[in-house]
Amino acid sequence: MGYVMKNVRKFLFVLFLFNSFFLFGIDYSDIKELSYLRTMGTVDLRKEPSFDSEVIYRTLNHEGGMKVRVLEIGKEDLYKNHKGKWFYVLLVAPMWVDNGEWIEKHNKFWIYIYDEIKIYNYEQ
Repeated sequence: MGYVMKNVRKFLFVLFLFNSFFLFGIDYSDIKELSYLRTMGTVDLRKEPSFDSEVIYRTLNHEGGMKVRVLEIGKEDLYKNHKGKWFYVLLVAPMWVDNGEWIEKHNKFWIYIYDEIKIYNYEQ
């Protein structure tokens, strides 16, 4: 019986780590240049790292999320009481946006990521 309980504990520990990685995601302050990310939620895609810059596209909160590679890390900023950071990203997968357009991969945009945006590591 001790052998079974030991293996059950190992299994539960691995399951906890797996869930922590995929359910809770990562914090925007842990993002590194050249890393691959998947964001969940609605994200504005801009040409400049500024809230004064026009929103070119707005992502949909769809199941697959937005898959990007971080090219540059910009400044920290505060918007509507949300502390976050600007990231210059390369789309690594095509996606639909809120106006119904299909955006091909290899487009580059500035995005603002803050605590409420779910972020996950993504392996290319």
